[in-house]
Amino acid sequence: MAYAQSVPTDCSMGAIPDEPLVLRVAGMPDQPLPAVRVDNGGTMQFSSDDSADVYQVLRLKMNDRAPDDVFDPVVEIATSFLVANGQSLGDKIFRKPAATGADISDTPVKVDEQVMWSVQIPIPGGQYGDYAVNLDHVFYVASARVEFAQQDGGKLAGRIHLCVPGNQTSPFNKVPSSQIEVVGSFSALVE
Repeated sequence: MAYAQSVPTDCSMGAIPDEPLVLRVAGMPDQPLPAVRVDNGGTMQFSSDDSADVYQVLRLKMNDRAPDDVFDPVVEIATSFLVANGQSLGDKIFRKPAATGADISDTPVKVDEQVMWSVQIPIPGGQYGDYAVNLDHVFYVASARVEFAQQDGGKLAGRIHLCVPGNQTSPFNKVPSSQIEVVGSFSALVE
């Protein structure tokens, strides 16, 4: 069992370690994330005086349950990406530097691709919606790099490195957050 050490300052740079996908929370054993899927979160439209651009919201969800039990996850990490309507995540690299909070894509696509994220870990034995950890891109700083291979039928392989430094608070939660890292390779079922 490995325990989370300090997370890198900026996970958006450099190579992603080639290891099985895991969640690391400071002071806890690594939590494997075997159930990974991509689904469509709908569309968003951004308008200007001259035009309206439509983007597709594609979500990468990672759970700690086997693929046949994803409807009752204990742990769920979700990342969402905006891509030009009708495009897939295949052959794209997304980066979210921590320092600026800006989202960058290494692909030649001419759209504002963004990385949104959340980490939810329920309290063991608690009621639905009671979380020991509930962090997201709205109130917490993180850095990320997500690399997708070319889609192969109903599967999409890739790698992720998401780093959330500890000791952060939000307007709704004054308890300092734990340090979190999601890292490794995956093969996602495309729904």
